Amino acid sequence: MGETDSALCAEALAGRAALNFSLMLGLRSIVVEGDPDQLVRNLSREVVCPAGVDVIVEDIRRAVPNFLCCEFRFVRRTANSVAHVLAGSDLQGPGVRTWEARGLLYGY
Repeated sequence: MGETDSALCAEALAGRAALNFSLMLGLRSIVVEGDPDQLVRNLSREVVCPAGVDVIVEDIRRAVPNFLCCEFRFVRRTANSVAHVLAGSDLQGPGVRTWEARGLLYGY
């Protein structure tokens, strides 16, 4: 994925990857949650995107019509425990990792 220069950019990259992965899985309705309120506002066009993030946000906006329902929600960091577990995991190794509802991290 490459280096990022801000947490907002990292969240935007993760959101874009989530949409692309959801399309690959054939999902038609999704909810994308994240803790940077600014990204949610950027996606809903409430505020102007900072340079560098604007291209990623436009990619996300272009992917949205591929879903029957695609919703972006702000979730406080304290309620976003899955993201914190994943962020603290060693994700540098090879392979794909997925998160299941039971709260287990699987590596392939």
